[in-house]
Amino acid sequence: MKSVISSMAILPKAFVSAIVRSILRGKSWIALLFAFWTTPSKSITPPTTPASSLQRRSLADFLKEAEYLILGPISRDEDLLRIAAGLKEQFQTALTSSEVSMLPSYSYRLPNGQEKGQFLALDMGGTTLRIALVELSGREADSKVAPCRVLHANVLKADDTVKDLVGMAFFEWMADMISETVSSRLDNEAGKPLPIAVTWSFPINQNSIKSGVIHDMGKGFHAADGLIGQDLGQVIKTACKSKGLDVELQAILNDSTACLLSQAYVDPSARLGLILGTGCNLAAFLPVSSIPRPKYSGRPDSWFDEARHVVVNTELGMYGKDVLPLTRWDMELKRNHEKPWFQPLEHMPTHGNPSPYCSGSESGIRKLLPTFNALYPSDAPATAADLQAIAAIASLVTRRSSAIIATSIFALWQLRNESSILHREVLTLPDSRSADSAIIKAEVEREALRTAVPYNGAVIESYPGYLALCQTYIDRLASDVASIQLVEARDSSLLGAAVAVACEDHR
Repeated sequence: MKSVISSMAILPKAFVSAIVRSILRGKSWIALLFAFWTTPSKSITPPTTPASSLQRRSLADFLKEAEYLILGPISRDEDLLRIAAGLKEQFQTALTSSEVSMLPSYSYRLPNGQEKGQFLALDMGGTTLRIALVELSGREADSKVAPCRVLHANVLKADDTVKDLVGMAFFEWMADMISETVSSRLDNEAGKPLPIAVTWSFPINQNSIKSGVIHDMGKGFHAADGLIGQDLGQVIKTACKSKGLDVELQAILNDSTACLLSQAYVDPSARLGLILGTGCNLAAFLPVSSIPRPKYSGRPDSWFDEARHVVVNTELGMYGKDVLPLTRWDMELKRNHEKPWFQPLEHMPTHGNPSPYCSGSESGIRKLLPTFNALYPSDAPATAADLQAIAAIASLVTRRSSAIIATSIFALWQLRNESSILHREVLTLPDSRSADSAIIKAEVEREALRTAVPYNGAVIESYPGYLALCQTYIDRLASDVASIQLVEARDSSLLGAAVAVACEDHR
C-alpha cells in the first residue's frame, strides 16, 4: 500500500472525509465495498472450498477486483456508446409514453440576449431561500459588465423554525424577506406590480408559465398545510400584499430549466442544462413535435401556434434500468432499498449529501480515525492506510459517476439532434412555411458544430477532478461528430429565473 501522502497525490482529495461520513451513515455504496473487503470473495474463491480454509484477501487484491468490476464495463469507447444507445432508446420511449419523465415545461423560447432590465428572482430549495435582484444588460453589453449578474441577494437558511411555519405564515415570512431584499434597490416603475420568478424545488402541478397548483411540499415543510390546491402565484401575491408589496409572479420553473436559460442568455449554443449535486437532472430544448399532444396537459391551440420548441424536464435519475452496468455491490444496495428501481441512474453518480466536508492531508485522515474506530470497533482498528483505501475506492466510483453523466449527456444530445433533423424535414414539406424551414435548418447546422451544456451543483462544481473527467468522457463519445462543452453556470437558479421573466416581457 502506498503511503497516504503519495496516494493522495493521485486521488480526488475531497473524498476521504465525505466517504467516511457516508460510511458512518451506514447507507453508502462504499460501505458495502468495505464490508465485502473484510469478508471472503465468492468471485475469487471457488464455492467448493471449505469455509475453514478461506483466507482473507490482501487489500491490494480487493482493490484490483474493485477496479475491474467498477471500471471494466466503461473502459472502452464501444462500451460507452452501447450505454448511450440504450439510454437514448429509453429517452425516446419516455417522450411518448412516460407520465413522470420527459415533461414539457411552459418555456418554449430561449432568450436572444437582447432582453434587459432588473428582475426579482427567488430560489426556494430544500435548505435555503435565496432572493436576488438580477440585472440583465444584454450579450453586447460593455465587456466590463457581465451580461447577467446578481446585484444583491439574501440567502436565508430554511431551518426547522421556518419549516414549521404553517400555510400563509410561511409565505408571509417569504414576503418579509422579499421586502427586505428589494427595499430601495429595485428600479421599478411606480404603480406597476413587481415582476418576479420562482425556481421552485417542490411538487407543483403547473398549468401555465406563471401559475401552478400547490402540492404537499415534503422535506419537513408545513407551508402547504391548508393551501394544497391553491395557486402558488396568487398565494405569493397575497402574502406580499399583506406586507405592502405589489408583486406579480411571471414564471415558475425548475432548476434544470433555469440552468439552461441562464446560459442561453449569454451563449446561443446552449441547448441542455445539467444539475448534479444531491441529485441529478437534465433539461433539453426539444422540438414540440417530438412529444405527443396528450403530454402537453390541455394547452390551448394558441400555445402551439407560437411554440416551435419547448424546454423539457427529463427527470434523468429515472433512467438506466437494464442499461447501466451494475456490480454485485450495486445489487446488494438495491436489495436493501425501499424503491430499488425508482431512480436507477440517480443512485449511481450523485452525492446525496448536501454538506460534504473535506480532508486532503494525512493529518486530516488521522483525525477521522477515532470516530471511525469508535463506530466500527474491531480487534484490528482501522489505520490511515485503511481510510486511504476507501479514498482509492471513491476515486473509482468518481470515475464511473463521471462516465455515466457524460454518457447521459451524449445520449440526450443525440436524441435532440435527431429530433431537430426530423423537425426540419417536416418543415421542408411543401405546405411548410419557408421562413420557419430556413430558421430550423440554420439552427441544426449551428448545433452540429457546437453545443454548450451549462452545469450547476456541488458534485460537478466542487469535487476535484470531476469536471475534467466528465468532459474527457464526453470528448471521447463525441470526437467524430461534434463539440459538446460543459460550461459553468453559477447562480443559475436565480439568473435563469430572471431570464424567464425577461423572455415573457419581450414576447
